[in-house]
Amino acid sequence: MLAMISLLLLLLPFLLLTTSPQKLAALGFRLPAAGEGLPALPPGVVEDLVVRVEADALLLQQALRRTDLLASVGEVEHQELKLAHTGGQFDIPGLQAALRQVKNLDPGRERLTLRPAQETTTAEVVRLMDAVRKDKAGPLFQEVVLGAAP
Repeated sequence: MLAMISLLLLLLPFLLLTTSPQKLAALGFRLPAAGEGLPALPPGVVEDLVVRVEADALLLQQALRRTDLLASVGEVEHQELKLAHTGGQFDIPGLQAALRQVKNLDPGRERLTLRPAQETTTAEVVRLMDAVRKDKAGPLFQEVVLGAAP
């Protein structure tokens, strides 16, 4: 019994000094049940919003519903913005500025699709997910859907 107590007296300070009370950071994932798709988007100006990662640039593809009087129901205008990499790094401020303009057009939209390339690292995907969720002005697109690379 005395041997167990002395072992505990040796282990307790060691464990207290070597462990840290920090909480591990984790990404929040919500996976749909089998056979369940994504919930429907609320109606808005933005029909589709995709950020595609390519070898030399980020592509922001958006389908905006036409709102002029001559437009028919379901008629959309496709736009694409190419943000070239600077110094081998993603143009995060440029992406966030473009996404802020889209968010101002359709404040109710919360979903964006991110399509990383095959060679995109996990750290880069996480950095892009963080960048599209919020900028200095506030939240952007909280629901990030990972899509397959084209």
